[in-house]
Amino acid sequence: MGKVEKKFHVSVGANCIETPKRVGKTSTIDNGKSTLKTVRVSWIRLRDFHVLTIGRYTYTTDQRFEAYHTDFSNDWALKIQNVQQKDEGLYECQLTSDNPVSQYVYLHVVVPLAKILEGRELFFKPGSSINITCFISNSPEPPVYVFWYHDERMINYDFIEGQITVRKAPRNTAFSSLYINDAQLSDSGNYTCAPSNSNPVSILVNVIKVLLRCDRLKKLKFDANISKEIYFDAYRVRVAQKRK
Repeated sequence: MGKVEKKFHVSVGANCIETPKRVGKTSTIDNGKSTLKTVRVSWIRLRDFHVLTIGRYTYTTDQRFEAYHTDFSNDWALKIQNVQQKDEGLYECQLTSDNPVSQYVYLHVVVPLAKILEGRELFFKPGSSINITCFISNSPEPPVYVFWYHDERMINYDFIEGQITVRKAPRNTAFSSLYINDAQLSDSGNYTCAPSNSNPVSILVNVIKVLLRCDRLKKLKFDANISKEIYFDAYRVRVAQKRK
């Protein structure tokens, strides 16, 4: 499987509205004589006091930062593409005029986290239905895509006896489900959920034939310290580990 890098939100914007007295109304300064003066708007990263933009011009070699202003608009935006965790912190929008005004914005960068709810390993018998759920938290926006891999092969587009779904959920979360109908021995292997905005997570699926009666519980010793109880429910074989 190809490497999937941790990513954050594609872009974030913060607006500063040029106003001589307070944020929100006008892009001109009235000095009491009906004379209008131009306001220069700058964005400063306070972590290192780096001046990022002045007006429409960008003063950093980091091309992710961009000044954005629409003609005849009062909004001066700082746009950051491919936001990274190091971008978190306090930013100042400074309005330079006879009466300088500053507005402060704290940028919070959240790192989406992926987790497979079923754990790290599952056991099924042939003919079972496999349902694996990938839960993504700290995700204000749903992932653009979620790729699923069976060992090294991406399986999003070659499913016949199953399906993959992605859905947004409340509280900045999302789910992606992998469903396989009528599992066979060849469906065994490592399954990886790789969202576009988070690190991949994996689970090992075992489809095995076990010669035990479905209504009986038997204990098999694998070594001197660990015993495993293998039992059936309607569709799958589960393994419970116990330290002796």
